[in-house]
Amino acid sequence: MIHFLQFQLLRKFLQNLKEVFIQNQRRRLLERLKIILKKNEKIGKFNLLCFEGEFHYTPSPGNFYMLSKDNYEFILPRPFSVFDFKNGKIYFLIKKVGRFTDFLFHLKPGEEIFLNGPYGKKIEHFDKIIFIAGGIGFAPLHFHSLFTNDFYFFFGGTTKDEILCHKFIEKNIFVSTDDGSFGYKGDVLSLFKSHLNKIDFKERKIFACGPRNMLKELKKISEEIKIETYFYMEERMGCGFGGCKGCAIKTINNYRLLCKEGTVFLSSEVIFE
Repeated sequence: MIHFLQFQLLRKFLQNLKEVFIQNQRRRLLERLKIILKKNEKIGKFNLLCFEGEFHYTPSPGNFYMLSKDNYEFILPRPFSVFDFKNGKIYFLIKKVGRFTDFLFHLKPGEEIFLNGPYGKKIEHFDKIIFIAGGIGFAPLHFHSLFTNDFYFFFGGTTKDEILCHKFIEKNIFVSTDDGSFGYKGDVLSLFKSHLNKIDFKERKIFACGPRNMLKELKKISEEIKIETYFYMEERMGCGFGGCKGCAIKTINNYRLLCKEGTVFLSSEVIFE
């Protein structure tokens, strides 16, 4: 009888724990936080925005946030990768590609916007990594690099105006530009292939983020050299938690929602058309 009562109490405790967890998850998904701009720094073709707020959750590699403004022009929030998170401040690296990013470019210190998140699936930790970034793909990989010390970082841009990595990464950084204005002349994958015989691939994983054509080509390369590779994928989305179904990507296991099951996927799972 005593054992039965203990079992019932344990079962009740676990049910309550599950309910608390679900409530916290719902709160995290739906809670909108006001954040205030502290600094808006122009770095070449990019802007690095630093915001301050009362953050209730700490982001991990693979997470992203939805940013919005109470304005009829920006009805839906937009997804942004984390560039850095420290001392109660969050940083986003912005490239001007539309009206909302143009709005962020001109945001002034003291002005506020809204943030939801973090969203996305936490990824497995690996000690030894090769990062390969193209353009704005530098943002999530920079944040990821803060969680490991043993890495190589390959970064490619169109011109020297897109090269900002040396400002933030001090070791094992390799840079290319399409026009040769900085570093290796050519694309980042050509740069990476030129170092294949110089890197110890033992126990290393590749994490990459960049244009879809770059990822498609890297998938072939990684299969040839037989190294486990992961892609930070990007898609348009309207909610961040699976409600709108707008961020589905094609995989070997049918379509999967980037916001809930990503943003990071094994390269072998992703189907490029």
